[in-house]
This record gives sequence, C-alpha cells and structure tokens, in this order.
Amino acid sequence: MNKSRTLSIADTWLAPELATELASRSSDAPCVRAPDEQVTIYYREYAESLYRYLAGIFGSEDDAEEITQEAFLRLYEALENGTQIEKPDAWVFTVARRLMLDRVKQSRNDAAKYREFGLVSAGIWMCEFPAPDQALMDATRAEALKLALNELPLLERRFLYARAQGQKLRQIGEETGMDVRRVSEVITRAIKMLKRLCE
Repeated sequence: MNKSRTLSIADTWLAPELATELASRSSDAPCVRAPDEQVTIYYREYAESLYRYLAGIFGSEDDAEEITQEAFLRLYEALENGTQIEKPDAWVFTVARRLMLDRVKQSRNDAAKYREFGLVSAGIWMCEFPAPDQALMDATRAEALKLALNELPLLERRFLYARAQGQKLRQIGEETGMDVRRVSEVITRAIKMLKRLCE
C-alpha cells in the first residue's frame, strides 16, 4: 500500500486481482506477504464493513471514509514495523473506533472553544461600545444602587458583599454563627430592600 495514495473503498472493489489473493489466503499453505499486500487484502475484506459501522454509529460519511483510510494506514505502518497482528479485523476496528472517538471529542472541544470565544468577544464588544443612552442609564442605575446599599442595615450589606465576592451561604453562616437558612433569609430581605430603594 503506497502511503502517497490511499485507496478509496470504491477503488478496492474495482481491483479483480485481489479476489485471487483472498482465495489463496484461505488455503492451508502459509504464505508470507509484504505489508502492502497484506493491507490491500485486509482493506478489500474489511473496509466496507468498517466504513458502514463508523458511518452508522457516528453519522458522518466523510469522517467515516477518512477514519477508515487512517486505520488501514496505521495497520500498514504497524506491519511495516514488524508488529505481529493476529486478528487484523479486530485491530483495525479498535483503532478506527478510537480515532473516531478522538475526532468527536476534539470537535466538541472546538465547538465549546468557539462558543466561549463568541460569548467573550460579544461581551467585550458590548462593553467597549455601549450606546450613549445605555451608558447613561447604567451610570444612573449604578449611582442608585450605591445609595441604596448605603441605606441597608449593616448585616444585610455585609452578607450581600460576601455573596458578591463569591462566598457560599454556608461560608457566610460559619463566619457569622448563623445557619444557612437564616443567611438565605437575610440575603433575600436585603435584595427586596434594594429593589424598593432603587425604584
């Protein structure tokens, strides 16, 4: 099998001389073949079922075609390096399944990165270029919130600051000696008071 030209599944079915190779393979006489001949025979025998398996499981015919070829290329490299493979069909299916799973994981990671990048860049764009009327409204709200926070009782203000810094209700309760339910009630009351004061 030439590394520079990988056979497509259709190419292998058009090669009639391989049929005689398959027939001779089933004879009892041991036959030592070069790795490219072995892979050509295995490709003829297993490529179609491997391709259909991958396309059926993962739903992408293009990826199934590429992974099928990659798995047989790896089989060729393993045989070329002298690796003894007792069950080439099982070996190729295992390698192909792992390659496809790696590709699926990579595409999920890429999609998550692109989604995250999109959210971050959209947030940066919105932060850098707010509309003038929106900027004025935000400044007015911020000033109203600052005044309202100063009017809150000390305990409520302290709990809200702790939550804003990322502390959990349990942590706030441990610092103040209160149970989580009581901390939650104080924070809820503080939020209601802020809403009333900001109206």
